Amino acid sequence: MKKANRNGIDYFTVPGWDARCSLAHGFFTRRGGISPAPYDSLNTGPRGGDTPAHVRKNLERIARALSIPAKRILCPAQVHGDRIHRVSGAEPSIFGTEPPLEGDGVITAERGLYLGILTADCVPVLFLDPERCVVGAVHAGWRGTAKGIAGKAVRRMRVEFGCEPSDIHVAIGPAVGPCCYEVGEDVARAFPEEDRKMRPFFRPEGPGRWKMNLAGLNRHQVTHAGVREANVWISSLCTCCRKDLFFSVRADGEPTGRQIALIGLRPGP
Repeated sequence: MKKANRNGIDYFTVPGWDARCSLAHGFFTRRGGISPAPYDSLNTGPRGGDTPAHVRKNLERIARALSIPAKRILCPAQVHGDRIHRVSGAEPSIFGTEPPLEGDGVITAERGLYLGILTADCVPVLFLDPERCVVGAVHAGWRGTAKGIAGKAVRRMRVEFGCEPSDIHVAIGPAVGPCCYEVGEDVARAFPEEDRKMRPFFRPEGPGRWKMNLAGLNRHQVTHAGVREANVWISSLCTCCRKDLFFSVRADGEPTGRQIALIGLRPGP
């Protein structure tokens, strides 16, 4: 992934993506906002203790960095599940005043609508079908990953829009890495046994303890659903190791902020 900075806002992109379907996308960091500690500084999490005014201004800064309207950013209320919504822009966002759409994945072919996912260690996954100009965004914590949400997003794009999995491109953004993500037997057993037997995903750390590769599991799920290996980009950045750059519940505890990953189709052909 490529680091970018626009108007003082740091974010990461996949080279070549924005030229396809007139796309806007980015995995944003915690830098460049106005929120005070412990939400410093580009916090976009409206359900913590930060003020709505700070979150709104941070979101506006992010929108200006991508040259998109902040009011057209749609982010669901994430519940650590595997529900994926097809959206058109009429649905209420977590940044609005109405009760928001609940779920952990959103897909659309609507132009001028920008899909957002909030994270602070969980895996943000962005999807692009450049043949049909369809995009998606998924929040994959360990619960959603155990339920296979990333693979389900690929299949849902096929059902809703006729996407061929081999055409879909996937970007897996910064998340807590296997260097830092130690879990107990209860979490490991939430995953299929064949996943637990695969050393790249679960490395024993002692009795009842594992180091888990969440991003790797999501890559495995999308390729198992038919996405070509060559079409999957994965960040090497660990949010826990790089708490200077990202919000991390594991590193900082709560309260802390949330960074946003965004993807959408700009208006026009």
